[in-house]
Amino acid sequence: MMSKLLSSPEELRQAARLRHDVFVEKLAWVPGNPERLETDRYDEHSKHVGLFSGPELVGYCRVIPYGKPWMLTGEFDWYKGPIDSDSAELSRLALSINMPNHRALLAELFYVTSLLFAYRWGYAETTHRRIPVYRRMGIMFEELDRHLYDEWAVVIKIDMQRTPWRAIKERYMRRSTD
Repeated sequence: MMSKLLSSPEELRQAARLRHDVFVEKLAWVPGNPERLETDRYDEHSKHVGLFSGPELVGYCRVIPYGKPWMLTGEFDWYKGPIDSDSAELSRLALSINMPNHRALLAELFYVTSLLFAYRWGYAETTHRRIPVYRRMGIMFEELDRHLYDEWAVVIKIDMQRTPWRAIKERYMRRSTD
């Protein structure tokens, strides 16, 4: 596995394709398009972190710095809580549906994101079903708000500096090779 900041048009196209696979085809959270690429207005001011298995992009996380438009405050208008200035939004987290051990992929993505960026806090939107998974993994976060759509949407504030990302990554990577 190799992780990196995505920059080339081809890498960003792969990210949009993976997002389409996850958010359009698997979850049906957003409408599709003929190009089968999922992008939105928040991409322009974002950094894009990718995880590759050989040439294939298998994991993706969008990082939006504080002060730029966030999906959290733009699309989830029910969230009225505070946002710390030493933070970024971690959104459009997408993991390949064809890869085993999503926890190892998630741990690697968050680990690399914490190394690339020195944000204290990472805000994320997730579902209530992911909360116990994040807790079992050892991710340090605070649940800030919930809202009922088809299921509970949850806003969390991840402690990017105190979470033991390396240990979590190593634990789940070992499990994926056992």
